Amino acid sequence: GDWWSGSKIRIYCSRDLQDKMKKREVDEHALILMNHHTELDWLYTWMMGDRLGVLGNCRAFAKDSLKYVPVIGWAWAMSDMIFLKRDWEKDQVTMMNSINKLLDYPSTIWLLLFPEGTRFTKGKHRASLEFAAQSGFPQLEHHLS
Repeated sequence: GDWWSGSKIRIYCSRDLQDKMKKREVDEHALILMNHHTELDWLYTWMMGDRLGVLGNCRAFAKDSLKYVPVIGWAWAMSDMIFLKRDWEKDQVTMMNSINKLLDYPSTIWLLLFPEGTRFTKGKHRASLEFAAQSGFPQLEHHLS
């Protein structure tokens, strides 16, 4: 992404992790949790994966309907992405089976997760604040309830 988009990523981490990143020595599986603010969130994650040599082993949770999107959805369906139906009874089995399969990979895997499952917009934020108020939940400034 940096080479064509002009994007820059600043990474704040321990000296030990910096050294591993410079040497591209990523030697353990990771669950990467991110906010989903824009359509570019994936790009930033893929840029990191590319820098660390794990781009080809990045997998993600995605909503089931995305696997039917021409080209990208089909490619994801054939590359071990984890598709969820947003039905906890079904999804917990899918998640456990898929994660166990990924853990058996001989190389490092990153599992990407946007817990909010949607992009953050002013309208969605307003709806989230109303829902939080009605439900007695805290009103979050930068996340959806």
